[in-house]
Parts: sequence; structure tokens; C-alpha cells
Amino acid sequence: PPPPAKTALEQQIAEQLRRAPGGQIINDRQISYDNGAVIVTVTAAEEISTTALNDCPAGWFCLWAGTSYKGNRYQFRDEGYWQDLDRYGLPWFYSLYNRRNHRVFLKEYVDWWTDERCLSAGTRLSNTTSIRHLRAIYLGKSNNPC
Repeated sequence: PPPPAKTALEQQIAEQLRRAPGGQIINDRQISYDNGAVIVTVTAAEEISTTALNDCPAGWFCLWAGTSYKGNRYQFRDEGYWQDLDRYGLPWFYSLYNRRNHRVFLKEYVDWWTDERCLSAGTRLSNTTSIRHLRAIYLGKSNNPC
């Protein structure tokens, strides 16, 4: 018999691993990178969540592939160094939530000395179209406001 068709979630998992190899599948919706420091949660295209913002765990910085906290979620927790979003296969991000008690910085590239955008603890943006091009994040260790 022919192999069973992949579900929408299986297709999303496969696509994420194609874009960013090296992840470990945690369950039918999540992939872990860097020993759990980065978690990608996939959603099927037909899924609409009204609680996506609240799904960002406390202590994490979350980026979504869609506006209004929809689409695949990329969550980060490691502090103290610049992380390249391209490494985790995030094409663009269109919403974010800094659910940490510390600042987060964004800039164009890890290795470039460019202007940084600072996000204070608790910052949430449902439409980041104007900053979606920023490709590097730094999770600060300070809770000073920006």
C-alpha cells in the first residue's frame, strides 16, 4: 500500500528541519535547537489560535512568523550572546513578545556593528513589519528599561 499522507503538522516539522537542520523533534509540534535553548512550535496553516500570545512561556522571548501572534513560534531563553535567526530557519518575524524580566536587543546581523533596537521586559508587538528584517537577537541580563 502507498505510505500514508503526511499531516499538515508533519509537513511543517519537515519544512522546518529542511530550513534549519540539526533540530531535535520533541513532540508532534515542537523542535528543539541548542539543547533546548531554542524551541520552535509549528502550527498548521488552518489553525487559528486566540491565545497564542499567552502561549509564550514566562521567561522566554517569542517571535511569530505571522502577525497577531499567529503561525510558527520561535522562542529563545539563552542570555548573553548574539543569536542569528537565520540559523533557526525563521524567514521573517511579524510579531513578538518579550516575556522575560530582562531586555532584548535586535539588530540586522550578528557580526555587524549597527544600530540596535531595544525591547524592554514585557514588550509585545502584534505587527513588526517595520523591523522584521532584523536578523540577530541578544537576550540581555539586565532589567533596566530601554
